[in-house]
Amino acid sequence: MTNKKGFTLIELMIVIAIIGILAAIAIPAYSDYTKKARYSEVTNAMGAVAGTVAQDWQDAGGLTANMPAAADIAAVEALGVSVPRKYISDAVIAPLATATSSMGITFTSANIGSGANGTLTLVVSCKGPGSTKRWVAGVTGTSVDTKYIPKN
Repeated sequence: MTNKKGFTLIELMIVIAIIGILAAIAIPAYSDYTKKARYSEVTNAMGAVAGTVAQDWQDAGGLTANMPAAADIAAVEALGVSVPRKYISDAVIAPLATATSSMGITFTSANIGSGANGTLTLVVSCKGPGSTKRWVAGVTGTSVDTKYIPKN
């Protein structure tokens, strides 16, 4: 008798099936985590812009000429905040028509991935001793999937 060593075809097929199942679960989860990481750069930039806008608004007592409504990324960066241009294709800061003490900071995300590209607006209320912030998706265009919108 000869002593045969190795794996049978069934054993190899079972191992390949297990690897396939793990990959089917892991690849979408990894893709989602990378989109969330990219999106955090966008929301962090928006938060920094919101802080600058709120501070300027409160120092001046309202929207003034030294804090103009910004209509592009260069105008937003003129406020002293770095915007990740790799993931943001457009930026607008404008007073909201519904309230004289609120600003809308709208960024259009790009190159993040499906479901995460779109517009996201940070509404900043500058009235009173402190400013409040809330996130709104899809105000001016395509909506961002809710799992990418910050909770606070």
